[in-house]
Amino acid sequence: MKFHQLPMGATFLFRGEVYTKAGPFSAVHQESGRDQVMLRAASVIPAEPTPHPGRASPGDTQVRAAVDAYHSACLAILGERDPAVEQALAQAREQLLRHLESLAHRQHRPD
Repeated sequence: MKFHQLPMGATFLFRGEVYTKAGPFSAVHQESGRDQVMLRAASVIPAEPTPHPGRASPGDTQVRAAVDAYHSACLAILGERDPAVEQALAQAREQLLRHLESLAHRQHRPD
């Protein structure tokens, strides 16, 4: 599959690493949070979706894409990066995603 065929927010493999599509020409490395400029014709392998019991919201992918895009923008604003700052931002991103997932689980919990 080619990069441009992936929907926004899709998780995929590129050169043995896991990324999330953050824009038409950008992706975010899942572990480090680093931006990766992507060619539209780059060959990628879509990752299998991780099942989330009780979650079926179509907005989940959109929310993650929005968080990833915001994270990418923060890193771009920083320009030359200090590894400690980059790590702190990656940790804050993961904390935000966990919090959003927790909120989604609460919303889908039966009363």
